[in-house]
Amino acid sequence: MLPNKINVNREEDYHTNFIGKYGDNLTFIGFPFFGGPSQTRPLAVLHLLDSEGALVSSEIWEKEKMYEAEAELKNAISNLPDARYCDVETQTFSVELNGLTFGFIPREDGACIVYQPYGLAFFPPWNGNYDT
Repeated sequence: MLPNKINVNREEDYHTNFIGKYGDNLTFIGFPFFGGPSQTRPLAVLHLLDSEGALVSSEIWEKEKMYEAEAELKNAISNLPDARYCDVETQTFSVELNGLTFGFIPREDGACIVYQPYGLAFFPPWNGNYDT
């Protein structure tokens, strides 16, 4: 059985670089990536979660260059009160932005939870590690 909440380990300068906490135990999860219909458009997404790991809001930015998407994400995180990078916990969620589905979504076969559209797969024992 899949859990409703999973750990996500932060890996600096890697896939989970832009995750952490802010304010009063609130969570942010951000990803820069290539997306859009051609999978070549630099995008950045930022999810804000409550203290229980439930999705509160999501925002997406589309840029011309990847460094611009990363800069937009860094700027948004720097504007969060008391933002600090660290491991986090999130509930499963799904949200559509700009025609793309984002979120920590249980795979249909029940084997794992996948962060889409980025493709990070989280498996038991749910310790925060992931496969790409």
